[in-house]
Amino acid sequence: MKVRNKKITGLIIAVSVSLAGVLSCQTVPLNTSSSLNQSVLQINTESGAIRLHIDLPAPKAYPALSAYHGFSTQSIEEGRINRIKVNITNVVSDFVAEKIIPITQGGMTATIKVPLGKNYLISVEGMDDLEAVQGAMVKGVFSVESSEVTPDVDVNPLTTAVATVLEQVKARDAAAAAAVDTTKLMNLIVEGKSAANPFLVNHAAFVDAIVLGKGKVPSIVPANPVLRPGNITGAIKGLKAGDAAVVFSNDPVSSPVIVVAPPQVTASSTTTTTTSSVDYRIDNVPPGKWTVRVVASGYRVEGDTITSLNELSAAKATTITTNSQTTLDFEVKQVGWSATPINASGNIGSSDQPDAEMDGSDSIHVVWRQDGFQEEKESGSIFYSRYNGKTWSTDNRNVSTQPSGFVSVSGSDKFRGARNPAVAVGVDRSPHVVWSANSDNTDFRGRRIVYSRFDGVNWTKPLIISGLSPTSDVEADNPDIAVNPINGQVYAVWSQLLNSVKTVYLSQLQNGKWLEPIQLSAATTQSYRPKLNIGTDGRLHIVWEVEDTSRVQYISYDGKEFQAIEEVPFNQGAAGNLPRSLDARVDLLNRLHLIRRDQDTIQYVFRSNKTWSRSEPAHEVNGVTLPVLSHATLFLDNIGNVNLVWASSLNDGTPVLRYRRRTNEGWELPQGTVSTTPSATPSAFATPTPDPTATPVPVASASATATPFQGFDNLPTSQNKVPADKPLVVVDSRGRISAIWSNSASDPVNSDIYHSLKATVTTTTN
Repeated sequence: MKVRNKKITGLIIAVSVSLAGVLSCQTVPLNTSSSLNQSVLQINTESGAIRLHIDLPAPKAYPALSAYHGFSTQSIEEGRINRIKVNITNVVSDFVAEKIIPITQGGMTATIKVPLGKNYLISVEGMDDLEAVQGAMVKGVFSVESSEVTPDVDVNPLTTAVATVLEQVKARDAAAAAAVDTTKLMNLIVEGKSAANPFLVNHAAFVDAIVLGKGKVPSIVPANPVLRPGNITGAIKGLKAGDAAVVFSNDPVSSPVIVVAPPQVTASSTTTTTTSSVDYRIDNVPPGKWTVRVVASGYRVEGDTITSLNELSAAKATTITTNSQTTLDFEVKQVGWSATPINASGNIGSSDQPDAEMDGSDSIHVVWRQDGFQEEKESGSIFYSRYNGKTWSTDNRNVSTQPSGFVSVSGSDKFRGARNPAVAVGVDRSPHVVWSANSDNTDFRGRRIVYSRFDGVNWTKPLIISGLSPTSDVEADNPDIAVNPINGQVYAVWSQLLNSVKTVYLSQLQNGKWLEPIQLSAATTQSYRPKLNIGTDGRLHIVWEVEDTSRVQYISYDGKEFQAIEEVPFNQGAAGNLPRSLDARVDLLNRLHLIRRDQDTIQYVFRSNKTWSRSEPAHEVNGVTLPVLSHATLFLDNIGNVNLVWASSLNDGTPVLRYRRRTNEGWELPQGTVSTTPSATPSAFATPTPDPTATPVPVASASATATPFQGFDNLPTSQNKVPADKPLVVVDSRGRISAIWSNSASDPVNSDIYHSLKATVTTTTN
C-alpha cells in the first residue's frame, strides 16, 4: 500500500471479548477444538483499519501429570489474565502509545492516537488485577496506509519473532527498520527455524544480516538461525513423604515438572524419618530471563521474592543462555491454620448460608444470606464480598435489594425472603449470583430463582430465571450456577415443584436473557439440591439428590444432547428425611469428584471414563469414625488433591471445624499415625456411627492448637465459632487453602462469616 500524506488523529480500538478463554470474541460451540486464546482486536481509523488476530502462548500441559487429576500452567499463571496491555511504537519515530484494556463480558473499547504509517510494532501482554502475568506476551507488526483495504494482522508467537527482530534492528538503525519487508522477513524466519519453536529463533543472526544490508532482508537464511535451549535443575527440600510439588518456569516453551517425595523410611513401628530433598529438572528452556516457581499445596515455598505474609509460593529469577544449565534450589515449609479467623462479613445481624468461588487472579468471591433468621420465609437478603489476598471488600455488598427492584410480571416487586445463594466467576472476574426469593404477589406466588451479575460498577437488576408460570406456588429453590470456560456462557440449575414433584431444571443465559428451563430429572422422582460443574471441555455435569432415599443421580450435557441419567454408586443409607448434602467438583481432566454427607457419614466417589469408583469413607481414620456434625464441601487444588471440610467434634464433644485432604495415595492420616496398608485401597465402608465409639478419636488433645500438616486438621478457635450447615473450602493457584463458614450454630441471631487461611509456617515436626 502507498503511504498517504494525510494524517489522522487517532485509532479506535474496539475489543469484543466473550469468555471463551483468556482472550476471545468468538461464540464457540461446546465441542470446539479452536484455540482458547485466539481473539480479534479491531482497530478502526477515519481513513484506514486493520484486524488483529491475537493468540497468546499456548497453555503448557504435561501428560505425565494425568495421574494427579490434571495440571497445566494455564490454571496457575495464564489463567489469571483479566486484562491486556496494548503497546504501540513506530520504527522511524519516538512514537509510543499504551493502553490497558480490561476484559469484560460485554466487550471493551479504547482509543489510541497514532498517525497513518508503516511498520508499527504492537505488543499485547496479559495482566491480572495488579501486574503483568509473566510469559503471557505476544508481539506483531502492522501498517495502516489506506482506507481501501482492511488487512488481517496476526499477533502470535511467530509474529513475536518477527517483531523482536525489527525492534533490535530499530535499536541499531531506524532507517533500516523502516525499509524492512516484514512479509519477506517472516518467510525467512519460518525457513530458518524449521520445526523449532518460534521462541528459539536466534534474533541476533537475522538482525546482523538486515543491518548489514541496510534494511534489505537476505534471500539466504543466516548462520545459526536457532538457539539451543538450556535447562534448569535443582532440589526441593522439606516435602513430606508422598506429597507433591510442581515446578515451572514462565518461559513459553518448557513444560512443568512434578516431583513426589519418596516413601518414608520406617525406623520402628512408631517413628518415621523425614524425607531428604527431591531433585527436579526442567528441559527445553529458551535463552532469556525467566522466573521459576514452585507450588506445593499446604506448604510455604521459600524463594527470592515473596510479596506478602499470606503468599505461599515465592519465585526465583534466573537467566538462561543457549545450551546452558542453571541450578536453583528451593525449600518448602509446612503451614498451619491462622490462629484467629478473619471476620469476612462484619455485619450486625445473622450471616449464614455462604457459598464461595475462586477466580483466576486468586481472589475469593463469597455470597451469603443476611438476616434470614433461620427459616423465616419473609426474611433474608443476599450479600457479597471479595477477598483479594489481604482484605475483604466492603462496597457493593447487597446483591438482592437494588434500587431498581426485581423484574416481575406484575411489576409490584414484592420479592423478599432471599436464601440459598450460589456464586460463579467468569474469566473476566465478574461474579454471577443466583438465589431463591419468596413472593406473595397475587399473580406470581411462591419461590422463584433470581439472578444478578456485577457489571464492574453495580449489581445488575435481578432477573427471574425460573418459569414465570404457573401462578400457583412452584417453590423453586436450591440453585447452583457455573460459567463455561470455553465460551463464557452462564448456566444455572435448581429444583422446583412440578405436579407436586420436586424436579431439577437447567437454563442458560444468552444475550442477557435466560432461556426456557429444561427439565432434567424424571417426572416421577422427587429430585432436589442439584450441583452444576462445567469441565475444561465445556461439558456440563449435573448431580442431584433423590428425596426420602439416599440415592444420587447424574446427567451430562455436551451442548448437543443429554446422556442418560446414571445412579451414583454411593453406599445406601436409611431412607427418610435425614441430614444429607451433596457437593461436586470437576478436575482438569474432566473427572467428576463427589462428596456426600448421609446423616453421620461422609462418602467420596469420582467418575472417570464413564466408570465410577467405589465409595470411600472420608470421615474415618484407620477404621475410627470421626463425628459428622454438618454438611461437607470439597475443592480440588491444581495438583488434583481433594480438600474437604466439615464440622466434627473433639474427644470431649466440643464441635470443631475439621479439614482433611486426599492425595493420589488416598486420604491422608494424622501425623504420628502409622498405616500398614495403602490408603488408596479403602476397606469396606464402615457401619455409620452416630456418636464417638469407645475407640478414642485420633486427636492429641482438645486444645485450640492446629494439628500439624499432613492428615486432618482441627481449625484453631473454630470450636468457639461453631460452624453450621455447610463450611466451605477453596484453594488458590499457588497452594493457599482457605476455610469459610458461618458460626450460626453458636449465635444464630448475630452470626458472621469467618475465614481461616492455611498460611502460617509451623515449626512442629514429627
